[in-house]
Amino acid sequence: MKSFLALLLLAAISTPHMTLADPLYKCQASGRVTYQYMPCQEANLPLTLPEVMTPLVDVDPKFSTSTPSKKSKAKKKSACKFFTSTQLRNMRVKRQFESGLNQKDLKKLLGKADKTSGSENNQVWIYEGERMNYQFKFKKGCMVSWKEKWKTKKKTEIERYLPNF
Repeated sequence: MKSFLALLLLAAISTPHMTLADPLYKCQASGRVTYQYMPCQEANLPLTLPEVMTPLVDVDPKFSTSTPSKKSKAKKKSACKFFTSTQLRNMRVKRQFESGLNQKDLKKLLGKADKTSGSENNQVWIYEGERMNYQFKFKKGCMVSWKEKWKTKKKTEIERYLPNF
């Protein structure tokens, strides 16, 4: 086994190693074209390979930057805070809210409100849940405040005499 490994190591060392810096020769023999790292029998000149990288090109700065169009200038910026999809997902799972949330995002989180009141600029949305009620106040489409209220159930005769924990 040791002699086999020694023979394998000797074969690896004696094999000529080629690199990209070595010249490449194009040879023609009996009508066939071959490429090899050793010179041809007819003493052809080495083949020069083209550069791998493309040359740098100057770019006209007029075309590389974009100017805002009249339509984008006319768009009104939303006064509401921007929330990423991850933040919205966390709010939904944790049932936590932040001021600045817009009406569209709240609909994604909780669905359509059970009750709405107020004008277009000042609205109140009410969600009635099984255990908790939510009330959200909006100004110009952005949430400014909210309230959470737990629903309490009537105590039975036995529960009235039990201590509150």
